[in-house]
Amino acid sequence: MAKVCYGCPDRFPACQDHCQKPEIIKEREDRKKRYEGRMRELEANELIVDRIRRARKK
Repeated sequence: MAKVCYGCPDRFPACQDHCQKPEIIKEREDRKKRYEGRMRELEANELIVDRIRRARKK
């Protein structure tokens, strides 16, 4: 997010939390989507690992 804010005249410490500029909002949404995708992938991998561990116990 720093690239979008670099050189902004309205910039102040922690302004990214409150900024309503469309570029910042879009970047927040993109980051949230990437995070959710990673979490879904980690959850799927965890299920696979659990199945493998259960199969090895038998």
